[in-house]
Amino acid sequence: ILPWAIAGVIGIALVNLAVSFSLALYVALQSRRVGSAQILRLGMVLLRRKQARDAVPHLEAAAAAKTAELRPRLHLGDALFEAGDFAAAERAYRAALDLDPKSARAELGLARALLREDRFEDSEPHFRRAAELDPASRDAVLELGAAYEQRGRRAAAIAIYQQFPENPAVRERLGQLLVEEGRPAEGIPHLEAAVRNS
Repeated sequence: ILPWAIAGVIGIALVNLAVSFSLALYVALQSRRVGSAQILRLGMVLLRRKQARDAVPHLEAAAAAKTAELRPRLHLGDALFEAGDFAAAERAYRAALDLDPKSARAELGLARALLREDRFEDSEPHFRRAAELDPASRDAVLELGAAYEQRGRRAAAIAIYQQFPENPAVRERLGQLLVEEGRPAEGIPHLEAAVRNS
């Protein structure tokens, strides 16, 4: 009975493998029949549905088919980032910047990927460049400050937070850090201003 059971399990595994291979082959053949725009849309839909790993091959195909277009590379970078492949996301965002050096979204994506790779100093100029290119990205520099703070690099976090005197929440955190660092004369005015402005 035991050899038959093992043969049955192996047979089922082989059938499942054949079905998986056939499905992958079918998807590959279908992707050749549809245009790169449809492949890009499919990748974007999967990314929006939080299926980043599933989106990556479609977005890679779209980026390969549309070598001169920015969008596929941005979405590919986003999918790779969401899938946790920060080094590959970095490459995708750099490729996007090669196509459009003024893309704030690519600069911000690159900064975040570098930050997740614990490359703080490398990420800082990209956060700043994103803020220069798009004022709406200015607050993203705060991500860098929070990351410095989490790593115990309070002086670097303080330097970043000092650049946001108009933001009451940041000013409050700056005041707290300064007080914790034994600099209450500098910290208390920030705390008072944060309370007044909130």
